[in-house]
Amino acid sequence: MGKYNIQIASKLSGVGTHTLRAWEKRYGAVVPTRNDSGRRLYSDEDIEKLRLLSELCSLGSSIGTIAKNSVDDLKGFLKKLGKSDELALPKFSLDQEDNSKQSKESLESLIFAIKQYKLDVISHEIEKLKITHSPRDLAIDIISPLLHEVGLRVYSGYLSVSQQQALLSLLKFHMGHILFKNYSQKTKRPYLVGLATPETDYSEFGILLYGLLCCHYGVNFLYMGPNMPSEGILEISKSVEANIILICAGSFISPSKESFLNIFLDKVLKGVNKDQKLWLGGAARFNLAKFQKSKNFSFVPDLQHLDGYLKELI
Repeated sequence: MGKYNIQIASKLSGVGTHTLRAWEKRYGAVVPTRNDSGRRLYSDEDIEKLRLLSELCSLGSSIGTIAKNSVDDLKGFLKKLGKSDELALPKFSLDQEDNSKQSKESLESLIFAIKQYKLDVISHEIEKLKITHSPRDLAIDIISPLLHEVGLRVYSGYLSVSQQQALLSLLKFHMGHILFKNYSQKTKRPYLVGLATPETDYSEFGILLYGLLCCHYGVNFLYMGPNMPSEGILEISKSVEANIILICAGSFISPSKESFLNIFLDKVLKGVNKDQKLWLGGAARFNLAKFQKSKNFSFVPDLQHLDGYLKELI
């Protein structure tokens, strides 16, 4: 019978370490043994039970009502729901088609949970995705399409604005956790990227997604935040000696305000050092032809393009 530490148990079961500890402490879901130094050791049966609990929670069960049931009872619950009790181990496949299928299934599960206000299920699913996906794949394959799909469903009336906001709050928490963890582990690579949105743009998700890509490639970053005036961006980026200023300008800027973004970008470009670069992403309209002439400026139309740019830095 295997004995696994909490990190291995987490990967095998698909349950995040923080969630695992909470299930253990609050609900007595499993009772691991301890080694001589007091560290938790999980058995094969513990792993099987955690996997069953994880599957049932993803289907809408509350952990508090099922945590103390036996493995056989949990398998019975799954059969009543029309699901097999033979659960596959979490996959870490390099096959693109397989990963795409997993991502699609995760998106569908999250949207269903949003509709039902199952916030614990949403948080649990995101926690699993953080284990099975790299920060890059999480940004490109999960969070970005999820935000797009939820926006469309709010527009069509399938989801409410309050349901959307509940999801956004949870996403911010989990994305922030990844960013903070990586920010505290600075690399020795020579690049530092400053992340911001222009003033009047309060949406953080563009730069949060950019931050996840920086985490994936081990590129140091400074999260300056949303709604930043050009003077503040320049002052901070110079004080920390940022090599790249990466701005996300969302579609909040209507065509009638296109001149605002042009003026904003012009101020930043005039204020950067000769070796500093300004990268602009997002859906806002601006005079691309004008700014392309500057050797310090690059347009980053989407996450895939930013992914390529960051690859070139390492």
